[in-house]
Amino acid sequence: MFFGLLLLAIPVSIIVLFIQVVGLKDRLERLERAQKARPEAARSEVTRAAITETPPAPETAATPEAVVASVAPRAPLTPLKPETPPARVGAQVSDQNRPLVVRSDRLDDLIQWLQGNWIYVVAAISLGLAGIFFVQYGMEKGLLPPAARVLAALAFGAGLVGAGEWLRRKHGDEGATSTVNLPSVFSGAGVVTLFAAVLAARQLYGLIGPGLAFAGHLGAAGLAVGLGWLSGPLLVAVGLVGAFAAPFVVGGNSDSVDWLYGYFALIAGVGLAVDALRRWAWVSVLALFLGYGGGAMIWAGGGGDIGWSLLMLALVLLSLTLPELRLIPAQTGPATLPALAVQGKTGWPPFPVRLGFGAVAVSTLGLFMATMGPMESALFAMAGLTGLAIVLLLWAEKAEGLDDLSLLPSAGLVAAIAAAPGVWSSLYGQFDAADMIYRAPETAPSWVASTLLVMAALVSASHAYRALRPGPWGVAYGLAAVLVVMTALFVMKNRHSSQADP
Repeated sequence: MFFGLLLLAIPVSIIVLFIQVVGLKDRLERLERAQKARPEAARSEVTRAAITETPPAPETAATPEAVVASVAPRAPLTPLKPETPPARVGAQVSDQNRPLVVRSDRLDDLIQWLQGNWIYVVAAISLGLAGIFFVQYGMEKGLLPPAARVLAALAFGAGLVGAGEWLRRKHGDEGATSTVNLPSVFSGAGVVTLFAAVLAARQLYGLIGPGLAFAGHLGAAGLAVGLGWLSGPLLVAVGLVGAFAAPFVVGGNSDSVDWLYGYFALIAGVGLAVDALRRWAWVSVLALFLGYGGGAMIWAGGGGDIGWSLLMLALVLLSLTLPELRLIPAQTGPATLPALAVQGKTGWPPFPVRLGFGAVAVSTLGLFMATMGPMESALFAMAGLTGLAIVLLLWAEKAEGLDDLSLLPSAGLVAAIAAAPGVWSSLYGQFDAADMIYRAPETAPSWVASTLLVMAALVSASHAYRALRPGPWGVAYGLAAVLVVMTALFVMKNRHSSQADP
């Protein structure tokens, strides 16, 4: 236990010494500048006094015209307009609306920042890993019971967050202070440790269930949002990346990992919420990348298809609501597909519109991939595509920037009906069992075929509703209303005929 605490104290001691050295250097530079400025200020004051010294103006007698003008009524003063506050948020929003949020110049800036501030990155990683390995070291050595190890990790994380807040309140986290970025380092590592402690309680020791684990992560996420609002973007990046890596570093042998889908959705929600408050567009991109990436790793590692489908739907809903802080989307246009068709010559859509388009595109692909599995999960993924198309048509009706998004899940549904092997193998089995070639006229059709037809009909009916509403996309919605159901019927008929011919 002594050696474990000693290992934890090493990175903290290094950071404390670094703070003291940087603080002394900063004080020394200020003293030198003040010493040099004193004689120069004295000389400039003497010169300024000599130049500005002028003889007093002679008194002149007041003329009758001047007396009359002095007592004449003056024109009423017009009220001054209040000063317009600096458009800090507006400038950031316009910066968000550029075609590319993650550009090469920003990547160069990031590399230069890392070269000059690598000590902060190393310190954040060291402290975060210290909190994670504290639990694992105790498990390997058997020094403390599992509950005590988790409580110690929680206390360590809370202590790091408290140290970061103390530094931020006393010295600040931005500007030219000697402690710049250090509050974010401590607080970000503390948030990572809290996430890891809850994960260890669930994955390593089984002390809590999925519900309590999700509640603990929700509390850590709320803390991260609040700290991200107060501190700089370094804390957000450290917290998101550290929380993403925590499940893979902690490990464990839990029977079910499907609850981690909700964990990664929560990470994405944290980043999107911070972006909604501070307008850091790259935070939303990073959050969705980690959410989709973490879910894909869980799915590839044996996670369930239904959990994967739910994650795809959740990330779309989060990306459409949190950046604008609206329960009902109202993103302004233009839409993304027309802008891509003309390569942005008529203007690029705002960043929230492009973010929603990317999320819908990736989720449509993810749901389509889920239709390649067994029949039950494939039908669930197809229902997800159907619901996503209907939601975008009805729920996001007032968002003109999202007018084109329903075309993506609609096309994904038609492609899934044509290609899903699990659904069609089950459908063929039902056809064979009912002897569909020589069946009697009163034989009921396959419920799978009826379900697929109902899904396509609902999507077509939603497109037809939007086609009758005012807007520039009426023709496109009308074509989609006809093509979705007709293409689904054509595909199902051809697949059935090819199965029946032999």
